[in-house]
Amino acid sequence: MQLGGFEGSVSSASDVHDIESVFQEHPEQAKGLLEELQEFFDELRREPPSLDELKTAQGPIGTKPDGAELTVHQADATKIEPDVDADHEHAIDVAPNSVDLIITSPPYWQKRDYGVEDQLGQEDSAQEYVEDLVAALDKWREFLRPGGSIFLNVGDTYKRRSITGIPGMFVQEARNDGWTIRNEIVWEKKNGIPSSAKDRLANRHEAIFHLTNDHDYFYDLYGYSKAYGNGSNGGDVWEIAHDRNTGDHLAPFPTDLVRRIITLACPPAVCPECGHTADRELERDPINLDTSRTQARRALEIYKVAKNRDNFEAYEDEDGEYRWRLTSGDDTITESEEVYDSERAAEEAIDDVQLEKKHLNAIQKVGISDAGKAKEFQDGAGRNAEDVQELADNAKKVLGGYFREFTFPKPTTKGWTDCDCEVDKLPGLVMDPFAGSGTTLEAADELGYRAVGVDLDDSHFDG
Repeated sequence: MQLGGFEGSVSSASDVHDIESVFQEHPEQAKGLLEELQEFFDELRREPPSLDELKTAQGPIGTKPDGAELTVHQADATKIEPDVDADHEHAIDVAPNSVDLIITSPPYWQKRDYGVEDQLGQEDSAQEYVEDLVAALDKWREFLRPGGSIFLNVGDTYKRRSITGIPGMFVQEARNDGWTIRNEIVWEKKNGIPSSAKDRLANRHEAIFHLTNDHDYFYDLYGYSKAYGNGSNGGDVWEIAHDRNTGDHLAPFPTDLVRRIITLACPPAVCPECGHTADRELERDPINLDTSRTQARRALEIYKVAKNRDNFEAYEDEDGEYRWRLTSGDDTITESEEVYDSERAAEEAIDDVQLEKKHLNAIQKVGISDAGKAKEFQDGAGRNAEDVQELADNAKKVLGGYFREFTFPKPTTKGWTDCDCEVDKLPGLVMDPFAGSGTTLEAADELGYRAVGVDLDDSHFDG
């Protein structure tokens, strides 16, 4: 929601007064504010997308090999290695540089004892736990493609009545080990585990860290936004309830959480020969607006009328001043604020304001801000070539407050990148080193991806 040109949060009373001032000076920017607010709250009430909606958003997925099945290796996730050396004690049947996305929730520190020597989570100190967790990341790095990602749920615990601070400790240790922390996602739990504490609030959030090795990693923000809404970038707070629990896990990883991550960060198709991952190619047609919005529909209507020179006319007003106006039937859509020396001058001005796509392209380059604090929120404001600025200014004379609708046209998928290898592409491979009850693997499989898991306890799985 842009609120007449302001993006981001409103954090102080002065911000509110600044916005009020802009609305008073430019009342056209307040048009449709009610509709925007309604759309904003509609987004808040959105249900998670269905499986079919997610598959549509993720793009054309590769073909699974015949007989491909979900595989869970009974092994220690902190020691696993790729199958380069089949005789190695901790080697599993997963090739190096083959995993596109790792999603996992490691054991919390000193929460559950699996009865295995040197298991993660039973260290004497939180610092040792964090060091062992980052050492495990080094093992997983060997499985990960250069453009792959890890999404790691890192929970905190209490020790001697105090929060331990494990997520913060983890970030520092991982950065020191060469990882790039791209996001700390706040998982807001709608139905967290009940707490018996009487002198503190119940914990209702956890951290999910997005880690990468490479600056050029797969990331489909467009597909994610198509599926989950909330604009072009839905933000790093995810409100997700736990799944209804039918197994022996007190709080299993939510399916919707895994689906979000896969939609965001796992390529739908990968070449088994050269390793190329399919990336979405986007284009922006300036008239491809969100027509579910009343304001966008009206903006397109005005543009359609303003493309036709015959819908403009020069005239002399009641004060004997010469202007131009845009009409549709008997209705006047807009008229010039400028006054011209003659009817001929007004006619000549119409040539500048008759709209073409070049005007809309100029709007995108210039942006919506032309005054006040809004400039702080618009990249490129005040740094445009004179001819582009002139086209945008002329368009605004016709469009008025609907000008801003054309600043952010909806992108559309132009296609997907491909390689020259003449082989069937595979779906991306998802790995969970702490597979637990198998939520990650099942969610990946349902979406059409390949999946492999590791767990010390394989009693949840067949075979």
